[in-house]
Amino acid sequence: LLNLQRDYGADRLNAACARARAIGGYRLKHIRSILQSGLDQMPLEPAKQAALSLGDHENIRGAQFFQ
Repeated sequence: LLNLQRDYGADRLNAACARARAIGGYRLKHIRSILQSGLDQMPLEPAKQAALSLGDHENIRGAQFFQ
């Protein structure tokens, strides 16, 4: 990952990681492919952005549960 940051910059790498996370691609080859194809510079689709947030659910307790 550090080599990709050196080649593409931190902003592009972070965007590529966010996109890879949204699609479930956690391998280095997925992130490299996103950077090489320029997908990191395109906005995420709204459905994929929504998948990144946890939202409300009865099983999510939050910080106040652990105090």
